[in-house]
Amino acid sequence: TGHACYTDLTDLVISYITDIEGISISGTYGYQTGNVSVEPTSGTITGYNDLEGHLYTLALSYGGATIHYKYNDMEDSGVAKTTLDAGNTEGSALCGLYTIGNFSIGGCDVETSYSETAQSIDNESTTRLIGVGYNLGGGVNLEAAYAMIEEKDNGVVDTDVDLVITKLSFGF
Repeated sequence: TGHACYTDLTDLVISYITDIEGISISGTYGYQTGNVSVEPTSGTITGYNDLEGHLYTLALSYGGATIHYKYNDMEDSGVAKTTLDAGNTEGSALCGLYTIGNFSIGGCDVETSYSETAQSIDNESTTRLIGVGYNLGGGVNLEAAYAMIEEKDNGVVDTDVDLVITKLSFGF
């Protein structure tokens, strides 16, 4: 299924941040609209649905720990009008980070789905990541991460990948 590029983008974001006895709480709501850049002028050009998206976030922080949740609903944005795809594109992410001194550890779980009306099961993607880092001082950082990515089309696994990533960075 193709996706369209958008013009006339409009973003509305409402944010609230507070601190209660050392616990930082923040939340946002975002609404985005946009028009597809190509509208069909004849029967040979595919038309796409305009952009309409909703985004919700919530974050809690205390000391060196942070937990962040995000939910994104893009409905049928960018889906070709000529297909049977329902769209219903949505996703969520739950992430956490803990930092103590020069050491940090974090993880994230990301779930997305996309509906195709000709299929009985939604297309899904799952990404799980865990990473650690250590600041050696003087702008030198050592980091490592493990990620698992799985994508399913109508319940059948299309992608099943495990990654190990390491990084040594130098800041000036």
